[in-house]
Parts: sequence; structure tokens; C-alpha cells
Amino acid sequence: MKKLLPVLTFLLLYQCFCYSQKNSQAKIDSLISDLSIVKEDSNKVNTLIALASEFKFSRPDTALYFSRNALNLSTRLNDEMGIADAKLKISEIYANQGKYNEGISSANDALVLYNKLLPSATARNKSKILFKIADSYNAILLNLFPQGNYPESLKYSLLELKTRGGLGDKKGMANAEFNIGNINFCQHNFPDALKHFTASLKLSEQLGSKAEIAGTYGAIGLVYFEQGNYTEASKNYSIALQVGEKEMDSLSLAELYVNLGQLEDKLEKYDEALKYDFAALRIYEKEGANFNIPFALNNIAIVYMKQKKYADADKYLTRAFSTAKATNHLEYIKYSYENQAILDSLQGNYKNALKNFKTAISYRNIFFNDPGFFSCDFFQSIS
Repeated sequence: MKKLLPVLTFLLLYQCFCYSQKNSQAKIDSLISDLSIVKEDSNKVNTLIALASEFKFSRPDTALYFSRNALNLSTRLNDEMGIADAKLKISEIYANQGKYNEGISSANDALVLYNKLLPSATARNKSKILFKIADSYNAILLNLFPQGNYPESLKYSLLELKTRGGLGDKKGMANAEFNIGNINFCQHNFPDALKHFTASLKLSEQLGSKAEIAGTYGAIGLVYFEQGNYTEASKNYSIALQVGEKEMDSLSLAELYVNLGQLEDKLEKYDEALKYDFAALRIYEKEGANFNIPFALNNIAIVYMKQKKYADADKYLTRAFSTAKATNHLEYIKYSYENQAILDSLQGNYKNALKNFKTAISYRNIFFNDPGFFSCDFFQSIS
């Protein structure tokens, strides 16, 4: 399952890269070998879905190919569990590709089938189905959150938390608590964000999950950062780095670097800020995490603007626009237009600044068409 990363770049809303590339390739080779000998039955469906999981981040088109093959085979076999599993995987892949409406539809299809199968399942299978229902709530969240639909995101996070609580799934509960904290953070509800991040931290400490402990300290630090309490922010970031630098998966470590970059920026230590921002960007690019890249690029552009290196700022904003639009991440598209307007203004190009500001407002209005929608609007301005 995935856990949402504060600052909108996703802290394990996403299944994390907790394995090395070498181990992943070995697993892929083994699954492909199995695929060549397995019969046309549910075992082959499961193998295809397992292969899709391995390619989900690095090669989403390949992941979608295996998932659709699993869906086609399970449909021919009239295997409703296989159909549901394939649709759930497709939903997760669509979230990575920015095809959010399709992702929500696919996850809802999976939910319908899981709930249909649940009443007649054996006790053992009932537990497995409930885990998959929780995963489906998480998949819907993955597709709702980037669209700024925080009320619905909260609804499905709470459903996931309740389901995982009934299963005694402490790891899943910790991730769900983290996501609820993140959603509250994006609505500037900092007390509730701290409440849920702290609940997530306690569960991770019970499990001895150092990577998750570090990531949550980073999130708590971010809440203090947004409240202007840089001392507490620095304290929590330091704990996160100390605990997690050797334990965290690469994407979570990148998230921590992003947060540290923001803190150094705020303290006007621009070279240090760039060091952390570029470290995060390198990880995102290496892992093919295109969804996260625009935020790092915008942060780099902000620092260059503060250093009056406007050509460099423009270069990184251009890249930010390209990657944000490729993933259809509305929040990051808006963020890029906001920063482009600031850059234009700093260079005296007020006509373009106004144009870009109005475009940013048009994206903001997508979030505010419904009174329950909020923009995760906590980004730093240029002084």
C-alpha cells in the first residue's frame, strides 16, 4: 500500500522502493520464468499481477500490459477474485500515470467484486479479502489526493484505517494514520495533522520500523516548519536523518531531503538548500518517480530566484511544467504557474506575470469549485 508524502510528493501513499534494483531484477527474472511454465489458471493471473507490481514505477506501460493480460485471462476463466485483483493493480498504475478518473473507476470495480465475494468466503479468505478492500480504499486515495479532493481523500483514508484496525494490521494502520495527517496538513489543520502523525509514529515504534519512524519524524518536522517553528522543525528533521538515512527507502529519503532543502531555504542558506534539492531530484530521476520531480524542480527554481539567477530559475521551471503536465498533477501545474508569475515579475515582465498568475488562479479554482476542496497551498513565496 502507499503512504502520502507531505509536500504533496508522496511519502509512501506509494508502495516504496524497499528493495534494491538487483533484487528486483532477480524477482522479475524468476516471475518471467514461472510465466513460461504455469498453466492458464489463477496462478498465471497472480504471476501476471506480481510482474505488474515489479514494473509499476520503473515502466508503468509494461505494468499496465501485464495487468491487462491478467484481467483478460481472469475474465476468460470467470475468476472474479482475479478480475478484482487485476482492476486494483490497474488503478494503482493509473494513479502513477495521472489517469485519476480511470483509476478511481477501476478501484471501485474491484471494491464491488471484493464485497460480493466477502459474505460467502471462508474465515481465512475473508481476512484476505478485507486486506484487499483496504488496499482498494488506498488506491482510490491515490487517485483522489493529487486532484486536491481532500474531503473524499479523508473519507477513504478513514475507511482504510477502520478496515486495517479490524484486521490488527498495525503497519497498515500506521500508513493510514500518516495519510490522514497529511490530508489535514494540506488543509492547514496542523493540530489534527500532528495528532495523526504522532499516532502513526507510535505504531511504527511498536513495530520497530526505523524507516517509517524516520519518515514520520520528517512529517512532524514539516508541520512545525509550516508553523514557523524552525527550531522544532530542525530537531525533528535531524532525528529523521539520524534514524533513517541508512534505513529509509530511496523515495522517503528524497522526501526528507526536500524538507531539509525548504528549511535551509527559509534560513537563507541557499547553497545548502540546493544541495538537498538536487539530492532529492537525483533520486526521483533515478527511480523514475516522475510524479515527484516537478516539486523538486520548483524548489530549485525558487532558490535560484532568490539568488537572482533568473536564467537558471527559468530552466528548471520549464522542466517543472513539462513533467507536471505529463503526470497531470494539477497541484504542481498550479505551483509552476505561480512560480513562473513570480519570476516574470522579478524580471519586470508584468504582462506575462499577470497572465501566468491568472492561469494559476484557474487551476486553483478547480480545487475551490466545491466548498470542501482545499489547495495544499503552503509553498514559500519569494521575498
